[in-house]
Amino acid sequence: MREITGTLEHKLKKEGLNDFQVKKGGTAEADLSSLISRDEGFFYCIFYSIMEG
Repeated sequence: MREITGTLEHKLKKEGLNDFQVKKGGTAEADLSSLISRDEGFFYCIFYSIMEG
């Protein structure tokens, strides 16, 4: 997975998505089931933002 920009990282924290754990190396891992069940559309928006870089 690509590195998360500071802006996206800030947005994730602002939205309270504690499922995302921003690692020291700048990558993120998430409990996909939790994110999808919470808000599938928002998850895909973030996922594609990460993948598109």
